[in-house]
Amino acid sequence: MKLTTVKTIAGYTLFALVVLGVFLYLRFPGTDMARIFSSSLSDLNPQANLLIGAVKPAFPPGLNLEKIVLRTGDRPAALFQADAMTVKPEYLSLLKGRKTLLVTAIGYGGTMKARLDSDRFLSLPEPVAARMEFDGIDIEKNGYLKERLDRQVTGKLKGTLNFSGSMRDVRGGSGVMEFTLINGSYPLRESLMGIDRLDFRRVDAQLNLKNGVLTVSRLKLAGDRISGSLSGDITLNRQDVKASPISLTGSFEMAGQGGQKISLSLGGTIGNPVVKFM
Repeated sequence: MKLTTVKTIAGYTLFALVVLGVFLYLRFPGTDMARIFSSSLSDLNPQANLLIGAVKPAFPPGLNLEKIVLRTGDRPAALFQADAMTVKPEYLSLLKGRKTLLVTAIGYGGTMKARLDSDRFLSLPEPVAARMEFDGIDIEKNGYLKERLDRQVTGKLKGTLNFSGSMRDVRGGSGVMEFTLINGSYPLRESLMGIDRLDFRRVDAQLNLKNGVLTVSRLKLAGDRISGSLSGDITLNRQDVKASPISLTGSFEMAGQGGQKISLSLGGTIGNPVVKFM
């Protein structure tokens, strides 16, 4: 076969593939795909309401989602939202017989990356083994967190999360979260030795979830006026997170006090904590 003939065939083939790609892109059933995602999530949690502004094909093969908003029940604040998200399979895992989704998202002024391993594919995973990395998240923009804590916490968040369990009952799963929160503040309900909010340069923490108990293995706060640490357990309430009993102990020191440490215990519930000095 002559070289010119080969080039002609290759040219027509490439042109046909381009035309096919454009056709599939223009005819892509984005509305139907958004409905499938919403329906899958509703199967996991009937109170969940997932809204997706647009779904488009991505290359390498995957999906680009825009304006994602996840709400639960009749709460006004979104549990999660992202400006854009890409979802695609990990192709090497497919060759090995595993089902893995790779997710990247932009939201809250930062970025999130996740790897989801599940028995179910092309649907919201149930159960799931997940690993997530997040960076530059402005938690002040998360209205759900403000609503649940009943206070406006600020700061930039980065860290990792590993979780294994059922999406129907996250509290019954197991996982580890390590994070750093920088340049923020945490308002106090009651004044602590003349301080009505904890302004910090940095908070480092490690949280472990197992059998419905969230263990604070490490939580260290460093600020200009106050520094300290806490550890202990939070028994998660399945109906209302604010009603979860807490049992934490730790110590803190105030600036200008010669490094003197003051011990304390933190009891009560997440919604109504009680501080006792020891």
